[in-house]
Amino acid sequence: MRFAHGSIVLLALAFAASGLATAQVAKDAKDAKDNLWEVTTKMEMAGMSMQMPAQTSQVCLSKGVKEEGFVPRRDECKITDSKRVGPKFTYTMVCSGPQPMTINGEITTTPKSYDGRMLMKMKQEGKDMEMTQTFSGKLVGECASSK
Repeated sequence: MRFAHGSIVLLALAFAASGLATAQVAKDAKDAKDNLWEVTTKMEMAGMSMQMPAQTSQVCLSKGVKEEGFVPRRDECKITDSKRVGPKFTYTMVCSGPQPMTINGEITTTPKSYDGRMLMKMKQEGKDMEMTQTFSGKLVGECASSK
């Protein structure tokens, strides 16, 4: 069972790191500067004796980004269902690849911040596993021009 937990920890770290990278969205207009967001993510798994610390980084997102742009994800993940009610965006995401999983999540957004939570379900060595990732972001300014 230790091997399963160790590989899940590696998967969780890889998912969190790749999610931040793929959350970057293309610019809406060639001249517009992107918004700079400070994003904090934390991964939790029931039964783990040691929890992973929260990770904070800064990412550039296009001004006017839609809710899906705030969802941490890997390249092989696709949102299959989503709904917006007021400031809350809920979604289901399915990930293929070597560690397939189904994710149910929600994000609450304001013009200058967002908070979200994802419940990830997968199988590891034939056993059902669940992880929860919480994330939040706050607008901290504009990204430096790449010109």
